[in-house]
Amino acid sequence: MRGIFAQQIGARSGSEAGDRLLRHALRCAYPDAPLPLLRAKLKNGKPYLPAYPRFHFSLSHSGAWCVCAVSEFPLGVDLEQVREVRRGIPERYFSPEECALLAALPHAAFFDFWTLKEAAVKASGIGLARGLSRAPVTLAETPVVELEHFRAFPVAFCDKKYRLSLCLSRADSDWTNADLQVIIIE
Repeated sequence: MRGIFAQQIGARSGSEAGDRLLRHALRCAYPDAPLPLLRAKLKNGKPYLPAYPRFHFSLSHSGAWCVCAVSEFPLGVDLEQVREVRRGIPERYFSPEECALLAALPHAAFFDFWTLKEAAVKASGIGLARGLSRAPVTLAETPVVELEHFRAFPVAFCDKKYRLSLCLSRADSDWTNADLQVIIIE
């Protein structure tokens, strides 16, 4: 089972929408899965479903949207609404080289970089608090993050006011652009 599912949050909280998307994705893969879901966390805090060890998931929400990415291999997803960035944030979380790249790009590029880094630290299990600097962004045709066992890249999202990035295990590198369509759940 592979996929990226999205839902407008509406009156629900981001975590409530994330739970709903996770249940939907799990039901697609395992129609008879019992509810409620039993969750656990690895030592690094990464959540997983003990009853489904080959069902990896990652959740993110921002503004009016929530996303859930699933695969048979570890992965990470991040979604961010493009908005103003407080002074000093890029310098606090990005390397001088990344800040120099950002200075030459449009404002929204900050969110391309941020989502790439956050998706990478989620996939690798490094953890956001100590990991953004361990996920350097480079520019090829588009910004990417290349880690030893993972690769993060931007994914087109239906709402242009948002940036979405996905980080996949290199073991799962056969996804194609057709596989990366975001499925909107009503």
